[in-house]
Amino acid sequence: MDKNKLRTFEIDLSRGVFKSEEGNDEDRKALIEAMKLLPPVTIQSQADPRTSTNTKSLRLLELLDKFFSIRKKLTQATIDAYKANINEFSDFLKNPQISKIIGSDITRFQEYLLTKNNTTRTIDNKTAVIRALFNFAIKQGYYFDTNPAQNRTLMTNREKTREQYAIFYLEEILSIYSSENLKPHKGKDLDFYWVLVLALITGCRVGELTTLRKNQIVESEGIHFVRIEKSKTDAGIREIPIPEVIYKDFKVFVDKQTTDKVFKYRERDGKGAGNAVGKKFSRYLQSLKIEREKLVFHSIRKFFNNFLKDNGISTELRCQIIGHEFEGTNNQIYSDKYPLPFVAEQITKAQHALLVKIKYFKTEF
Repeated sequence: MDKNKLRTFEIDLSRGVFKSEEGNDEDRKALIEAMKLLPPVTIQSQADPRTSTNTKSLRLLELLDKFFSIRKKLTQATIDAYKANINEFSDFLKNPQISKIIGSDITRFQEYLLTKNNTTRTIDNKTAVIRALFNFAIKQGYYFDTNPAQNRTLMTNREKTREQYAIFYLEEILSIYSSENLKPHKGKDLDFYWVLVLALITGCRVGELTTLRKNQIVESEGIHFVRIEKSKTDAGIREIPIPEVIYKDFKVFVDKQTTDKVFKYRERDGKGAGNAVGKKFSRYLQSLKIEREKLVFHSIRKFFNNFLKDNGISTELRCQIIGHEFEGTNNQIYSDKYPLPFVAEQITKAQHALLVKIKYFKTEF
């Protein structure tokens, strides 16, 4: 063999390298012939980490367990709602692998719920839970498609508006909080009385009030306030000033309680402690002949928010007081909450105006 006619080639299949010494047409032809002499090689591609065996085998109820293991601060009511809704969805689909759930499965589930006489609002609420769970799955890397429950809301914005709770008129509030009408409750049921009074001047949710502990009624640097420590959202964790005239009377009631709880109401079946108040308030409205549709205890909260608006309180500050999220990059990323002294200075004026409206200062309330 003539060594001068030998050619050297570099072939690396794993890296896709095919080189000859000269790089001319003759060498390229020889390289192709050399490759034909190589034994067959199977090149295995690396598995996409996004579709690992663990992710593929993750089932709906397993995803729910992971959700609970990470989201530690959920209220019992939220936990119960997620369990009930996701278990119902899982039973309908036979607890599938989450990678196999698609948009049409959500549609079929919604149609199934309609046959079970669920209202449109209820179906939207259940779909929202599924959507939140899949948002979690996407964020944590368990699901890699678009959210199957995205854009699956049945109710239009106009329908949602019609379904919302109504807001009390001022004359209805004046009737509810008149000395003549409310004084009997002060004599027979101080718990109910004080929940009503606090609702009017704080705008708190009924569940936030009925679960208050003594250490949440605070006085600091001359400011009296309620500290809400647990809420359905992070925005709900807040401090709400109380007018001094209300605080003094209320503190007498608080100090007489023999346990750490401010009010007698007990949480039942994860539904919160406000159910008894809501039912009694409904009967109270009936006794006053206030019978407009969709007026409930929550309507006091809506009235308070509207009253703050009418008295010049900004949207951002109202959101902080009421416990609503205030959207916007500037607020969410670059801004802290208003300090309590500023909040007290602003809100106390509106609270005082409201107490004047109901003649709190002129009667034996």
